[in-house]
Amino acid sequence: MRIQKSLRTLIMGTFMSSIFLLSTGLFIVASATAPTSFSAPVNISNDANIASYPNVQTNGNNVYVVWTERSHGIMFRSYSISSQTWTPPLTSAALRLSPAGTTNYPLMTDVGNYVYVVWSQTTTALKTLQIYIAISSNGGQTFSAAVDIDQNTAAAASTPVIAASGSYVSVGWIVGAKSYVSVSSNNGATWTKPFLFSSKHEPQLAEVGAHVYAIADGSSLYVSSNGGGSWTKHTITGCCGAEPWIAAEGNNVLASWETKSNKSVIEAVYSTNGGSTFSKTVTVSTGTTDAWGPMVNISGSTFFIAYRTNPNESTSQEYVVVSTNAGGTWSSPTAIGIASRDNEWPFTVAASGNNIYIMWSEKVNTVKSNTDWQTLVSYSSDNGASWSTPPTSLTSTVVSGAQPEQDIATGAIASTGATAFAVWQNNQTTSQIYFSLT
Repeated sequence: MRIQKSLRTLIMGTFMSSIFLLSTGLFIVASATAPTSFSAPVNISNDANIASYPNVQTNGNNVYVVWTERSHGIMFRSYSISSQTWTPPLTSAALRLSPAGTTNYPLMTDVGNYVYVVWSQTTTALKTLQIYIAISSNGGQTFSAAVDIDQNTAAAASTPVIAASGSYVSVGWIVGAKSYVSVSSNNGATWTKPFLFSSKHEPQLAEVGAHVYAIADGSSLYVSSNGGGSWTKHTITGCCGAEPWIAAEGNNVLASWETKSNKSVIEAVYSTNGGSTFSKTVTVSTGTTDAWGPMVNISGSTFFIAYRTNPNESTSQEYVVVSTNAGGTWSSPTAIGIASRDNEWPFTVAASGNNIYIMWSEKVNTVKSNTDWQTLVSYSSDNGASWSTPPTSLTSTVVSGAQPEQDIATGAIASTGATAFAVWQNNQTTSQIYFSLT
């Protein structure tokens, strides 16, 4: 299972409908886990083009990075952990995956030797945005020719999301304000007819085998247990606010969203039986105010939700809440950001065993006109019981400074065990993609 970010990566268990026991309403300060160190940033786009919206995934010995250079294409590199080398090498141009046209919003996932990259683009012949996918079956060494999979050339399709498990791959996107999903059961060889599951945008997906979970703004949560052959609608009180996120592992499913307004809170629901039933909605941001932008992940029976408060203010803070019993109870919010700074949207929660990484951007100076941003990472080595403070800055030099916050993620982090791999869009005149690892 891979958690992805776009706008702004099974039939057991007992349904628990009302056993949410949020601990105190007060937040606590992160402690105990020592800060982790990262290598010096490396420019991996390394060309004269404007590079943006990077995504990173890791699998075994391989690390994969993808980004867009707009009319210059969707670009890809892989990194070997054992040999510490890049393919293509950094002295050469990255591998272009897209046909001629203007590209944007790439996302990626991987399962075994398969690597899947999706994005939106126009082409020389077709001027409306469409959803394309390129697939590698050999660990990113080579890719298939890109294929248009949204099957709707009359309307613009954009902001794709992706999830995969086994031979199943699911891709979601929007057309106008509507959210669609299509599923492949054979590693992307064929696809189901796109299913319209929401009249609103910002779709997100999760997948465990043939079980596919789809969610979008202000809509019900949909579940397919047969690889997109049919869908079941779950009507949940409060679901699904705005900017919902969803994760799944084994029988466990976690969904979270914000409620918007200056009294916004973070709400969540969970399932322990593969989406057959879901819990009642619980507020997990109790004790914090004006909470936005949840990002989620699952590691075994431990659930993680990161979010931020007071957007674009010096009082903004980054928080994380943890459940160690598959949503039954939740910790109080733990502050992991830098106090009296503008801590922004969490990019990703990367989970590998007991090792958890959360990455976000932060405005170095509290002056609103200041454009000096940095990328921060907080680390837990004990499954979220404690977090590193202060967070580690990956961008201490101007040359690799972070891109100011955007509605599309400008950074991401993935991990294998205790080793993390971070990518971000820098803040130079000609934006480039930087990479660092622990």
